[in-house]
Amino acid sequence: MAVDPPSGVTPARDHFLASLRAAIGESNARHWLSDAVMETTEEGAVVYIGSLFKTDYIRQSFDVDIRRVAAACGLATPPTIKYRQRVAR
Repeated sequence: MAVDPPSGVTPARDHFLASLRAAIGESNARHWLSDAVMETTEEGAVVYIGSLFKTDYIRQSFDVDIRRVAAACGLATPPTIKYRQRVAR
């Protein structure tokens, strides 16, 4: 189920997940970012992941890619990667 982006989303934020998927490769993106959702909060941009294991793995394995893609997309700071329980479909 798709979620409409918050009203404060900018083109750079919209482009971030697509760019990150391209940067880490199709296979990695399909596995690790399959349930990723980017939202804007009071704390800034956040990428929510539906598994604690995936969240930890993404933080550890793709930190350099996340920072590089954020800079290329014009984000002042990289999005925070956080766990959020998936909603049953």
